[in-house]
This record gives sequence, structure tokens and C-alpha cells, in this order.
Amino acid sequence: MDTAYITWILLIVGGAFLGVFIKPKHIVVCGVALMACALAGLILSGVFGGGNLTVLFGVVAMAIPVVFAMLALGAWIGAAIVGRVRRNRVSS
Repeated sequence: MDTAYITWILLIVGGAFLGVFIKPKHIVVCGVALMACALAGLILSGVFGGGNLTVLFGVVAMAIPVVFAMLALGAWIGAAIVGRVRRNRVSS
């Protein structure tokens, strides 16, 4: 049995924790900025012949969208829970 689901659950829980303090939109913007940096690093290291560095930037460029998608999903869930709690406090 693959244990990767533990990583997904931890990323979603971490995103939910972040969603209490940070808007999910900001997490997505951070992921896009890091993805742009990773792609720029991939291109530059490929142009200048950094073999191992090119591989590193390639792996990072593949991982960032997946990680930040899970964090954004968790942040959206966390923000929804906080919003519901706040509405219940106001209506009570």
C-alpha cells in the first residue's frame, strides 16, 4: 500500500492551518511566484550548463504546483470553517 496519502493529508491540514491566518488567494500567488522562479532557474541553469542544478530545478518545478494545490485546497477548507464559525458567533 502506498503511503503517499499521508503526505497529501499533511499538506491539506497544513493548508487548513494556514487558511486560518492567510487568505487562500495569497497562498496561490506565492505558489505562482515560486513556480516562476523555479522555471527561470530551470531555463538559466539549462542555458549555462549546470547539469545537476537543472535536474534540481526541474524536480522543484514539477513539485511546486502539486504542493501548492494541496495547500490551497486546505486553506480554502480552513477559511470556510473560520467563516462559518464567525457567522455562527454573529448570529447567536
